[in-house]
Amino acid sequence: MTLMVSKARVLAAVLPIMVGLLLHGRLAFLGLSPVSFDLPRPLPLPDPRSTTRLGEVAFDLIGKDSIVYPEALVKSPDGKFAFLSLGDGRIVRMTTKDTFEWRDLSWQTVVRTGEESEDCGSGGPSDENEIESICGRPLGMLVTRRSAIDPYYSSRSSADEDVLLVADSYKGLLMVTNIYRGDGAIRVLATRAVQDPSGYRFNLLNALVETPDGSIYITETS
Repeated sequence: MTLMVSKARVLAAVLPIMVGLLLHGRLAFLGLSPVSFDLPRPLPLPDPRSTTRLGEVAFDLIGKDSIVYPEALVKSPDGKFAFLSLGDGRIVRMTTKDTFEWRDLSWQTVVRTGEESEDCGSGGPSDENEIESICGRPLGMLVTRRSAIDPYYSSRSSADEDVLLVADSYKGLLMVTNIYRGDGAIRVLATRAVQDPSGYRFNLLNALVETPDGSIYITETS
């Protein structure tokens, strides 16, 4: 009995080390290097008895019946424009007058990532009509330079410009050009990673983030 207990204790002590070594080797093979850090101390939770109710504060309802199920919100580098992805497949460009008051806010459709249909956005947030795969569902977005992401870009043929990099749940990784003037244009950059099998397609792309060194990471709900 004593011998069996000793073996169990040794296994319990060694197993986490073995798992850690295997995980470290796997991450190194993928070119990933974990960095340890301490999270900041969380803010104290508010007192439920003093929480302000929504009906007790002043707020503006923006774009009722037009801004449908908003998702991602990003701004242009100069801060003059904001871009918002919507549940009906559209990406809209938003701006205000010189007053910068929300009541002066206006918006214009830049592009729809899928096909035009009067049913776009009719299925609600849960897509009960299963129309998102047709109309598009842009989720993650960021504003970057075309030269940074367009493999076919050449300064000899066209000037560099700000573009939207978009993760669409059904259409893949997209680039939208001409984002400040009139209608935008879409180019599909990728529907799978280089390492994926040839018949694979991204399944519900979600978020985008750009690190300080210019690397871009995407998340896929699979």
